[in-house]
Amino acid sequence: RKVTSEGGGGWVDLYAFKNDEPPEPADLELSNWWSCTQPAARFVSSFFVATIRGDERHHILNSTYGIRRADGSSEQQHIPGTGELAGLLGTVFGLSSFGDGTSTPGLGKYLADSTSAR
Repeated sequence: RKVTSEGGGGWVDLYAFKNDEPPEPADLELSNWWSCTQPAARFVSSFFVATIRGDERHHILNSTYGIRRADGSSEQQHIPGTGELAGLLGTVFGLSSFGDGTSTPGLGKYLADSTSAR
């Protein structure tokens, strides 16, 4: 099985799973540990959440909310504050435990600087 994404020149492979060869637990543990602890890793240095709703892919990367549609169109908008971020997390991503964003320490950590995302 392959996970693909549509790029400017068509569909590209992102990664593949081998049906007949399960990954070794040590491989999964090491890659998970590295991606969650290495200071330059995206999951440590950036805020990222994504979901698919119908024929749209929604994502937040730091202070940018983006939508990509199956027809190739896309849009982006700036997230100005924690209230707006908490609202998006609840309504679009189904993560409603953030309330209005004011009682969740660190929720706005990545809103001020979206230039650190790579």
